[in-house]
Amino acid sequence: MHLVAAKIAVKYGGKSLKNLYTENNVREFWKYDDPIPSPSWMGRLILAKNLRWFINNYIQSDDEIWNADFLHGMAINGNLTMGMCASMSWIGNTVLTKLVQSAPFGGRLTSCKPHERGRYNWNNVPAFYMKYSEDSSSFMAGALAAGQLFTRRKKNYARYCSNLIPYFEKWNLPIEYTSPTKLFVDISPFWPALFSIKMPKEIGESWFNISGAMNADNYAPILWKLYADNRFPKDAIPYLKSRRAIYYKFKSEEGAMKRLEKLRIEIGLAELDFKVRDMVREWIKNKSDKE
Repeated sequence: MHLVAAKIAVKYGGKSLKNLYTENNVREFWKYDDPIPSPSWMGRLILAKNLRWFINNYIQSDDEIWNADFLHGMAINGNLTMGMCASMSWIGNTVLTKLVQSAPFGGRLTSCKPHERGRYNWNNVPAFYMKYSEDSSSFMAGALAAGQLFTRRKKNYARYCSNLIPYFEKWNLPIEYTSPTKLFVDISPFWPALFSIKMPKEIGESWFNISGAMNADNYAPILWKLYADNRFPKDAIPYLKSRRAIYYKFKSEEGAMKRLEKLRIEIGLAELDFKVRDMVREWIKNKSDKE
């Protein structure tokens, strides 16, 4: 009964327990030979602390995109509170609001008072109690998905709140700009585009083909050469130009390929997290499957 209650909570959260257990919700998840318990009976027996324990230990989402890792990566872009009822708040991030609105997990999305424009709360979200890992590509994709496009001096960046600085440093993703107050950081749009395979389609595709994407034309060929080969098939990963264009852009006395190898060190791509390699290989696999 607790397992069924946990599944109901993850999918339909946002309500008190008594209102959560309806006859239809119980029937949806009751797959046992025993008689179906009444909603009122479940409301009396299920304690919140037991429910959280069952969610943490027994519930995982098998959705390719919306899993616990992605959800918690996304939450870095806001302020997550794991009290009696898990909730998240944020200010001004319209992409994060769009992500929450498309999430398949139960919760109550509210905007605050009129004088607090742009502030949102996602309340009573039991899905946050699911066990997660910070070492997966889905976690990284969730963190990168909620970036916002920002233009400075005719160059386009992906902007994130300072909560993500330790993660960018851990993954060795180059930070292009840090605000003097360290309230936000900018990285190249190349990185969310690379991890877009593990994002909702609409959000992922928004990072493609951005004109003037900071350093994207450098990062793409360097990673392709490092993890794939020297053929450079156009668009095999985001922002990857044709072989001819790459040889022309990086031509030098030592040769274009030598120049790319040196540039990898110069611009800080020497110690990228292995999950970056995995994403390049996933692009290769997806391209092969389509062909």
